[in-house]
Amino acid sequence: MALSIGSCAAIFSVVSAVLLADLGYRDSTRLGVIWHTRPTAAGVIGVSPGDFVSYRSSLSTFDQIAAVTTRGFNLGGSPAPSRATCARMTDGMLPMLGVSPAQGRWFTTEEDRAGTRAIVVSHRLWTTRFGSDGRLIGRDIVLDAVPYRVVGIMPDGFAFPPEGVQGLASADCWIPAGFTPAELATPAFNYVLVGRLKPGVSWEQAGADAHAGAQKIWASYPAAVQSQVQLTARVIPLTEQVVASSRTSLYLFAGSVAMLLLIGCANV
Repeated sequence: MALSIGSCAAIFSVVSAVLLADLGYRDSTRLGVIWHTRPTAAGVIGVSPGDFVSYRSSLSTFDQIAAVTTRGFNLGGSPAPSRATCARMTDGMLPMLGVSPAQGRWFTTEEDRAGTRAIVVSHRLWTTRFGSDGRLIGRDIVLDAVPYRVVGIMPDGFAFPPEGVQGLASADCWIPAGFTPAELATPAFNYVLVGRLKPGVSWEQAGADAHAGAQKIWASYPAAVQSQVQLTARVIPLTEQVVASSRTSLYLFAGSVAMLLLIGCANV
């Protein structure tokens, strides 16, 4: 009985931490990821910058929609150059998450334009790379030989994108997306859209709304692109997206220890 109860307690702690824990964003159960999908293939694909603009103006089931992608940068300066993963995000992302920087501010709508160079750094990067320098805000740091002006530092423990979202990595810093005209005109499918549902809207309604938006977007593509890919859309709750890869394994473990508990009770 001690073995079976101890096993149940241990696995429940893991299940609670992974499947039931809050993501740390405001009302995170109303946040969802909008993906493009293909009727003839499994899986999901990202969204192009131009598609993001179309979704943001046409979807009626979401209060807010923002776009994000991540990639590695060379972080210059002393003590030695290093690599850092930085997220390119549209300006509305952090207000939608309901999180504020611990120091400084988030970048503005005016800074979310091509050619601007603002950056917000994580608490971990601030402490490990910059020695918790209280004068970092207002100074420039160098990414891929380009200077970026530090405007904010996020609180300790903040993480976005969360682990588990396909195609995205945990970020050390955040910069404005600043879409260029070329990016807006190119079907690149390299961004992930995150939206917040309006009050009273179900996930089924949001999915139907996104599907209708995807059909309009696909119809606007050049014939050469339409001949290569046919698009629909799918909306997945953010919490579902984060835990999807580990849910099956955890449920199997939970079921196994539950059987162990039943065997222990039967033996007693």
